[in-house]
Amino acid sequence: MANTDLVVGTCNQMCSEKEIRWRERNGLLHYFEINNALKHEIKADPKKVVKQFSRSAAGKQLLSPSDLRPSPILLKAVNYLIEEILPRTELPWVAIYDFVNDRIQAIRQDMTIQMIEDINSVEILEKCVRFYITASYVLCEEPSSKFDQHLNSQQLSICLERLFVLYHKFKSKYISEFIAIYFVENVAYTETYYRSVTMFSDYLSSDEVKLCIQICTAYINGNFIQFFKLVKKLPNIILLCFLHLFPSIRMNALETLNIAFSSNACKFPVSILGSWFSVTDKEYMLQLCRDCGIKTDDSNAYFNKKLFSRFSNLSFKKEAFIDEKLKKISLSKLINGLN
Repeated sequence: MANTDLVVGTCNQMCSEKEIRWRERNGLLHYFEINNALKHEIKADPKKVVKQFSRSAAGKQLLSPSDLRPSPILLKAVNYLIEEILPRTELPWVAIYDFVNDRIQAIRQDMTIQMIEDINSVEILEKCVRFYITASYVLCEEPSSKFDQHLNSQQLSICLERLFVLYHKFKSKYISEFIAIYFVENVAYTETYYRSVTMFSDYLSSDEVKLCIQICTAYINGNFIQFFKLVKKLPNIILLCFLHLFPSIRMNALETLNIAFSSNACKFPVSILGSWFSVTDKEYMLQLCRDCGIKTDDSNAYFNKKLFSRFSNLSFKKEAFIDEKLKKISLSKLINGLN
């Protein structure tokens, strides 16, 4: 039986004319949405304005068909954000993220209100997941006042869960990629991780999934040398997912080494630690040791099992080997699935 309460959007541009004029009158146009040809007044460029996310309590306002965009327009809007806005360089990337994130949430809101389930919505959500993964790396060194890693991770999880609901109905050539991402997102929760491996048993023969499982197993077993050796072989977007595990596996590895090589007479070269941990910055490696209570000089660590302390502030840092890989591809292509 057809759902008679279902709302179908009729807005055939990225933002309704009504919202464009309202935001223009109230000075709510973003820098990316104005008509640059006009020098003395701020006017909207209808081809650039993208619907803003609204948390309005006036539910009926959100249900107006003329304000809702149908599936093809939503996909067009996502592609515009990825291909035209993300490559912009005149603003800091964190400002670009804020704009794109807001507009993506509005796109997902339109999908939810209209209960859109089609192949376009699969493609939209796949690109949303890659966007949030990419942002988690590109902005990992930003202060929390500018970029909230936790909220970004929440958005990623919401999109990923919704995507797998749609995978039950629609096929995608990228499903193995997102199963691998799902594994990484859950590997720190061992029971959930093993349940998900069983759940997706039909896809375990995929090369990227097999490699991902090997790395997750190395992480669970504390095999840090195998972990960092294999992680470099991953496709870029899956590699970025593992970033949040780097601080914990390095700290756990230092704890193990601190016990194994605890000796008043032993000094351990920091250069070897760096090669095992895939850290090329010697000062960063030295700081990791100090954060764990391990004494150092300019080149060596001095392990003492009585002095080790686990640090709770597992901050993220950009990695030289990841930066090298990302130099070979634009972020737009990465988010579009061109690893």
